[in-house]
Amino acid sequence: MSIDEKWIFWESPVEIITSHMKELIPQAIKAISKVGCFRFDDGTTQNWKLDQLYDSGTQASIAYFSGFTLANSQKLALAATACPLLFVNNQVDLCDIYLQSPDLTLEPNWQQITGFSLDLQRCIGSPCGEPKTPKYFAQLQLFADDLTDNSHHQFAEWNAATNSFKFNPVALNQPYHFVWKVPTLAQRKWQIKSVRVRLTMPNVNKGIGAGECAIRGSWLIGNVCPEK
Repeated sequence: MSIDEKWIFWESPVEIITSHMKELIPQAIKAISKVGCFRFDDGTTQNWKLDQLYDSGTQASIAYFSGFTLANSQKLALAATACPLLFVNNQVDLCDIYLQSPDLTLEPNWQQITGFSLDLQRCIGSPCGEPKTPKYFAQLQLFADDLTDNSHHQFAEWNAATNSFKFNPVALNQPYHFVWKVPTLAQRKWQIKSVRVRLTMPNVNKGIGAGECAIRGSWLIGNVCPEK
């Protein structure tokens, strides 16, 4: 692996987005035509929250020396950044963070939806190289109340073919546009409470005991839009 390849994720989010502009422009134009989107174009986090860190297998809370911070990236995206990510418990295989929207209960554009969409880019990785098999994933989730019985529900992407939850592999420095339609939302009357993104990544330092290979960089999301 060349030095350029090894350290490619050190490009700034602006450089990364600029390099993929031809791919991103059609998606951005389509998103602009929608109402109710979180575009993060005002320099703030628009009241989104970061929830960290969890063992991906058990969802047990993970203690860490340095974790993620949440910020606006160049009025283009929401950025969860680690510089670097260092655990107290070095035996974790995969870990999760969650990016969650504010309360959408009183947002009319987010009611009577079929799902939601967003743009995502992974600008985070290890200076020691990429894993041989996918270990970085994104999963869209949604919280809603069933108004027929006032019960609370959590939905997550589902793969009907495998009868299991769906986790989308995310390659380094590649732009993604995810659209998730939730069939259950058409079956009853729901009140949408919030949406969130589950982001999964490896503990590359497991068994090493040092921080040289610790992952660092940012997860970027933008154009989070309701789908009608």
